[in-house]
This record gives sequence, structure tokens and C-alpha cells, in this order.
Amino acid sequence: MKPKSEWAIARNTILSAYRDFFYWLYIGQFPAKEIWNQFRQVINDGWLTIFGGSVVQGIFVMWLGGFYGDQFGGYRWLGTITVFGVLREFSVLMSSVLFAARVGTAFTVEIGSMQMSEQISALKIMDVEPTTYLVIPRVLASTIALPVFVGFSFGMAIISSWILSDVFWDISFQQFFLNAFNYIGGDIIANSLTRSFIIGFVVSLNAVGLGFYPCDGAQELGRTTTKSIVINIFSLLLIDLIIGMASTQISMGAPS
Repeated sequence: MKPKSEWAIARNTILSAYRDFFYWLYIGQFPAKEIWNQFRQVINDGWLTIFGGSVVQGIFVMWLGGFYGDQFGGYRWLGTITVFGVLREFSVLMSSVLFAARVGTAFTVEIGSMQMSEQISALKIMDVEPTTYLVIPRVLASTIALPVFVGFSFGMAIISSWILSDVFWDISFQQFFLNAFNYIGGDIIANSLTRSFIIGFVVSLNAVGLGFYPCDGAQELGRTTTKSIVINIFSLLLIDLIIGMASTQISMGAPS
């Protein structure tokens, strides 16, 4: 019988994590206190990374808008371009990638280290279900935390772009925000938060699931962590693409 590849084992490990998550979420005790503790931990671990990424994101979008606005005389639309780009797409993608890199990999390493040190086996001996104690709190906390991070990113990116638009392009507060929100509706905000909600769930469950990947040492755990970030970045890009295309078809009408 042909031995399974590392990626096949990783796939099966993740699928098992999804199965166990929904099973124990349905029949197990809801760990509300542990979810709150994990939520605080995730926010504490990730907010500074999201803050830095949001500032850079705002500068990047503002610079592109100002550069091309200089060529085509579109300065008065710089605020509109920046706000629309940040709220519609950039904040979700940037926050999700940083979340996968910072929080997701930390989950994989944490659970993997516990497995290597046989702490998970000890939980089972004490009649504590690892999925209820370790997986569900981290996944539900992350599912809530990523939309919070995205909302935080909205504000930081827009503020940083507004401040530096005056420095780089001599655009005042009034000019920047004159038409900034003309094309922003509740559907755009809802779409971005929905994507972040789904991405937060998938990324965290993938990451925690890979923590249960069979590792014999630190080198193997390092390769598993690499698998975690690769799988999660691919997953979040795919989710963003599918929901983005679907929402566009719904809002504009499918072509006949």
C-alpha cells in the first residue's frame, strides 16, 4: 500500500478537525468562559500587527490614488478612491493575511507543542475532550475577533491616508472627505465583515486542526507550521474571491 504524502495527511487532519468541531459543538458543553479568555488573548496578540499593517495599507492606497490623480487631474476623488478601496477590499485581505500569519501559526505551534509534550494525552486521561477545551474556544474567539480587526483596520487605514494626503499631495481635510463616502453603502460594509467572519472561522480551524498533525520533533513542527500558513493564505484568497464574485453578481445582476 502506497504511503500517504505529508499533504494528504494534513488534509485528513484538517477534515477530522472540522468533523470533531461540529460534533462536539453540538453535543458538548459550551465553553463560554474559555472563549472569552481566548478572544482577549487573540486581540492582545494581534492588534499591534493589524495596526501596523493598516497604516501601511492606508499610505499605499493613498499614494497610488494621488500618483494617478496627479496625472489625470483626479485629486478631488482621492478620498473616494482610498475609502472605497479600503472598505471594499484592502482591509479584509490585509487583516486576514496578517491574522493567518500571526494568530493562525501561533495556534498551530501551540497545539502542536502540547501534542508533542503529551499534554493532549493527559487531557484525555483526565476525561477532558481536547476539541471542547482547545479547539472550539480558539475557533469561535477568532471568528469574532477577525471582523473586529477588520473594523479597526478600516479606521486606521482611512485616518493614516487622510493625514498623509495633506503631507504628500497638499489635500485638506475638507477635500479628502468631500466625496469620500458617496459610494459607500451598508452592503459594502456587510460584505467585508461577512468575508472576514467566514475567513476567521476557516483560518483558525485549519490552524488548530494542523496542530494535531503527527510531529516527531521541532523540525516536523516547523514544516507543519509552514503548511498552516500556506493552506490558510490559499483558503482566505479563495474565500475572498468566491464571495466577492458572488456578491458582485447579486448586486449587479447575473449576465443573461
